[in-house]
Amino acid sequence: MKKLMTVGVVGFWLAGCATIGDVNGEDFITAKKVNPQSSLIGFWVGASGPYLNTWKINNDGTGEFCYSWNGKNVNGKLIFNGKEIIYQSGEKLEITDTNGSVIEAKSYYYGTTKYKFYKDDNLTKSSTFCQNLFNK
Repeated sequence: MKKLMTVGVVGFWLAGCATIGDVNGEDFITAKKVNPQSSLIGFWVGASGPYLNTWKINNDGTGEFCYSWNGKNVNGKLIFNGKEIIYQSGEKLEITDTNGSVIEAKSYYYGTTKYKFYKDDNLTKSSTFCQNLFNK
């Protein structure tokens, strides 16, 4: 029984490592920014789990993100490389579709997860923290 539990714990731990193995802060540092199409420039708001995310995508492929949840607020940098949004932590979201008002993206962490981000240049759906941050 002890052996079975040990194998189970080690297997669970290794599976957890596999889900975040693609996260590498070096990816942000070495990413080549690409000028996005004009419809991607601006502010985008979307939810990932309980987090309310806001992206600011600049015309040179750089940007910022922020998110809020449970009294915690986070702000950081992002890069658009032509096909992905890469956070400064190395987390990536692959852009799978866009129509000017919605960006559909997916991540490969914890299985494939799909997200939608909605154009929101007035920041009306953004968290108060993100509104205040971007309206400075």
